[in-house]
Amino acid sequence: MFGSTKTVKLTPMVLSDTTTRLSLLGESISENVMLPLSVGITSTRKTFLTVSDHDNLQLQRSWYDRRLNKWHRGALRRVSVRYNIYIDTSKHMAIVQGYKGSRHAPTSAVASKVKVRGHKKEDVYADRIGGVVVKGTQKPDVIKENYRDSVKGAATNIQLFLSRLNRSQIIYGSDSFLYKFQSAGYDHRLFKYQNNDMVDTELFAKFKSTANNAAKWLRNKDNFRIVIEKVFSDSYDANRLVIMKEVDADAYVYDMKDVVNLYVNSDYEVHVTEGAKIVVRTNDKEIFYLEIRGGKDHCGSMNHGVRTAGLYDFLKDNLTAMVVPA
Repeated sequence: MFGSTKTVKLTPMVLSDTTTRLSLLGESISENVMLPLSVGITSTRKTFLTVSDHDNLQLQRSWYDRRLNKWHRGALRRVSVRYNIYIDTSKHMAIVQGYKGSRHAPTSAVASKVKVRGHKKEDVYADRIGGVVVKGTQKPDVIKENYRDSVKGAATNIQLFLSRLNRSQIIYGSDSFLYKFQSAGYDHRLFKYQNNDMVDTELFAKFKSTANNAAKWLRNKDNFRIVIEKVFSDSYDANRLVIMKEVDADAYVYDMKDVVNLYVNSDYEVHVTEGAKIVVRTNDKEIFYLEIRGGKDHCGSMNHGVRTAGLYDFLKDNLTAMVVPA
């Protein structure tokens, strides 16, 4: 009866302990096909709620009208098709309560406040050196002559670079270990966000596996350099790193190439935490991390960050800074 099988990517959303609905875009499957409950379920991105049939997977076909931005039942040829698949989840998925909250990364609200305080520091620093503040998302915050300075001064965490999945695909490539890490993290985080912090253990296992692969890739110094150059300087668009903890504190200015070389040439180690966060440490200092964000605003975005205490000590202990006094 079932002459062939097909592996497809699906995104589940839990309606109750035993009910879920999954959605599949663009696959050529007969509208009335019935599949056995032993079908394998993996991951995804599109999710819609419904009531399940206890005995079978049922596929219901609909099509998308781009003009009206609306889905319609039935099907038309050569248009986007969505198949809603209903399944008794109690037979297929291990769903557990997940951790509620961030372990290290700041929330969007906290990050926004830190960014505002950072802009004030940029203004103060620009006044001190007679430079010009650069508005926008590019790496240089202050420019004077040939100097293009990136100003940092957060108290706990510095978000060096926050990248959505499509942006990471452009930067790292769809076949890269970092993109695969973020893609799996997106699936895990989206499911958790949409299901009251419940965790699909299969999605998380894949996320953890891609984290281990990405960590192994980062242990190669050439690969690590690609990431560090990008997140600190954007290929040296910023050529100096400025640390200014408070608006009334001295500013410490480091040559950006010295900073990048310090990172790459250090005896760093790359670890993966229980929560699939990638952490880089050297001499007991945490100097970099990669974490996939959850929540509404930045779900699935990859935060390239650093714990400020580790960064400040790492720079101070290994490099000589030019001091711009308060």
